Amino acid sequence: MPRDGERELPMTIATLPPDDANTWSIDFESTYSKTSSLKVKPTWAYVYDPETEIYLLSVAGPDNFVWVGRPQDFDWAMLEGKIVLAHNMGFDGLVLRRLEEEGVIPKINYAELHCTADMAAYFKLPRALKDIAQFVFKMPDVAKKGREVRDRMKGLPVERMMDDPEIRTYAANDAILCRKLWMEWSENWPEIERKVSRIAREGGWRGVKIDMDYVDDCVARLHERMFAAAKSIPWEWDPQKTPLARKKMIEQAQQEVVEWRELESEEFQAINQLDPSDSESVTMALNELWFGEDPKRVFPCRIDIDEETGVWMLTKFMWYPSSFAKDDEDCAEWENEYGDTYGWIGAVRDWRRYNMLLQKFQHLQKFTSADGKYRVQLKYFGGHTGRWSGAGFFNVQNLPRYEMFCLLDENKKPIKGTGFDLRRCLKGPFYVTDYNQVEARGLLALVKDERILPKLREGMSVYQAHAETTMGRTWEDLKTEDVPLYQQKKMEVLLLGFGGGAARLARAAYLMTKDDPRPEAVIRWTEAEAQVVVDGFRNHTRDYICRLWSKLQRMAEKAASARKELMIIRLPSGRPMYYWNVRKRTVKVIRKTDEGDKLVERTEIFSQNAKGDPSSYRKLYGGLLTENVVQAMCRDVLRDGWVALHEAGYDVAFTAHDEYVVELKPGQTGEDVDKLLLETGNNSWAAFIPLGLDGHLVDFYTK
Repeated sequence: MPRDGERELPMTIATLPPDDANTWSIDFESTYSKTSSLKVKPTWAYVYDPETEIYLLSVAGPDNFVWVGRPQDFDWAMLEGKIVLAHNMGFDGLVLRRLEEEGVIPKINYAELHCTADMAAYFKLPRALKDIAQFVFKMPDVAKKGREVRDRMKGLPVERMMDDPEIRTYAANDAILCRKLWMEWSENWPEIERKVSRIAREGGWRGVKIDMDYVDDCVARLHERMFAAAKSIPWEWDPQKTPLARKKMIEQAQQEVVEWRELESEEFQAINQLDPSDSESVTMALNELWFGEDPKRVFPCRIDIDEETGVWMLTKFMWYPSSFAKDDEDCAEWENEYGDTYGWIGAVRDWRRYNMLLQKFQHLQKFTSADGKYRVQLKYFGGHTGRWSGAGFFNVQNLPRYEMFCLLDENKKPIKGTGFDLRRCLKGPFYVTDYNQVEARGLLALVKDERILPKLREGMSVYQAHAETTMGRTWEDLKTEDVPLYQQKKMEVLLLGFGGGAARLARAAYLMTKDDPRPEAVIRWTEAEAQVVVDGFRNHTRDYICRLWSKLQRMAEKAASARKELMIIRLPSGRPMYYWNVRKRTVKVIRKTDEGDKLVERTEIFSQNAKGDPSSYRKLYGGLLTENVVQAMCRDVLRDGWVALHEAGYDVAFTAHDEYVVELKPGQTGEDVDKLLLETGNNSWAAFIPLGLDGHLVDFYTK
């Protein structure tokens, strides 16, 4: 039985990984509480918090070696020149740094440091080690026991945890599982993926400078705005809590009369015959008096007699959403519909928006380090396509592009500098450069649409090229000559290439343009108007993009019929995309027809987003698979450029979608950055894509 040098470990995994003298795994355990943990603090702030005690280390190595104890008691010389693994190197790697800096452990020259959680994400395995134990290694007892022990650890003093054999075994198992995962899967994790995993992680550790003067100013002004908004909210609340109490908002909404009219005698007689105890039927009947059959929205209504005239009146009150959550679509529509008419709704809307923004600025105040930097966190393979996603509490992948909540001048136009810009907090200088419309270009190159590609190779915008090809006209610069048409063609290219329908197009086009300060650039299509756009796009791309949808749809159907454990789509870069356990099922859906709604059967295809996890199934179809392929392909363009920049000595602070944010050193120029990126793409597998870059030097992060 494996030993930790002091005592036997009673529950370690019996089957250890194959012998490899160069590969070792580590896992640290640390103290945590309600106010200090990875759930409430960014990783850097938690690891370097003096209250965070790193009390336990587990190590797994060759020849059934397992060691568990205090970090300072381990013989770290054993890891000199070795490959060292951790299942969350974003955490364990920082712990290594802290312990080395504090002199708790010696500084060791490791051959390589790798994150097996990143590797698992590459293969679309579950990211959490407990789920890997259960679904990949088929060790449900180990997974269950690990969860039980983890729950029991909460609140225990360090001395108790150090002496608890189950906790020590839990720690040992994590190190063993980490090494086992590497031994069984790492052979097919490409070297370039290992590099970019490390580059992104260590780039985040370098941190980004924060303009604290601007952050402090925004916090002060947001407090002023919230105080002003609170004055228009008509109910009282605890100052330590939010005023957005559901009960209070409903009570106020139920008092607001939107419209009333005299009730005709025939209408009164029809309503009077209804069962008054059936409130739903009565409400629907009253709504039909206002809107006719099948009203779009149900309003609270009431019949009252006017005491002065004796006439029966039909009164319509304000409708309100079933949820007042900030991301609820009905709530957003309610705020937009009534916010400018009813002062308290506008105040609630403004208070909520200011508060959400305030929390982000306060987060920067609280967790910017003494060196003036904030440590950015990016999640490797945060999406199925391999793209990075935001991690932690300040998501640089999704910062608003415009200054928010500017004051307005007498012409109702935003006054620049009076709002709040989260990007402005990130202090350069930076060279910000991104691949121009790379997904649209990549899709057209993939389907070999030579009607448009020559224009792109000549340097034309893909949106203008699409407009000229579909409309048979030319422009000098469509973006400035016809803003509404440019926006339409942009939405077509961005939203319809992957099978989007009219309802989705109308909704997404509005959401993508609503914050544009130019009124003519905001798109407000009805579903019928959007359907015309969809039909035109599909007719134009039938032999190109639509054909690719069909090809990938057939591929998924074939895999589902064969009940394949694994479907692989090989990208132009050579990287495989994994779809586990592809299955199909028949569902019944309501379809609108000229004869009315009909119940029809439809076959749908699904696959697991994480191998073996039954909760991770998601729907597949040709348009979505096309989007996956194109996004993954463009992600690999970004990956190759990122590695090339790093190896040439450039510091990339972070990336956001198809954009690099580079901190230039003396002697480095933006022109050299773009030149290297284009050379990297044009001299690789990506040479068939007409790549273009748009870069600019800025003092603060901006688009």
